[in-house]
Amino acid sequence: MRWLTGIEKGSYQEADIFHLPLIQTVPISFSVKKSKEILTHLKQSQGLILTSKQAVNFFFAFLDSNDIELDFAKYIVVAVGEATKGRLQAFGVKEVELPSAATQEGLLTLFQDKLVSYKKINWFWPRSTLSRPFLASELKKKSINLYFENFYNNYDINFLFHYNI
Repeated sequence: MRWLTGIEKGSYQEADIFHLPLIQTVPISFSVKKSKEILTHLKQSQGLILTSKQAVNFFFAFLDSNDIELDFAKYIVVAVGEATKGRLQAFGVKEVELPSAATQEGLLTLFQDKLVSYKKINWFWPRSTLSRPFLASELKKKSINLYFENFYNNYDINFLFHYNI
């Protein structure tokens, strides 16, 4: 049996898996001035929102390129789902909160459930240029202090050739 996957490489029993990425993720290059602005907002934040493994990768690359080490014990770190949480833990983040549903709507429910305490802090959200506006819009309506920045672009990969698998 043969399968195509656009998600990630892996080894599977009893099947030939061909990794066929459907999007390409590319980090956004920030000017020195923009990097300083982002770092100022990050230092003023007490909460972090991460909505994908790619966002985690690009966020930590940004920290590394700016020689920043954060004490994540001082932050409330919220991830959209288990895979994102696992990626954060791979970078050494120990405490990560998860919503009951791994969606922006699930994150909104988590924020609603903890609204009294979450309203008191500043949130930082590194994200993709293709992130849905839903969460940012809804958090703003609830007077959550949120700074978000696009850390990477997603591009569709156009296939100009035929696979004969």
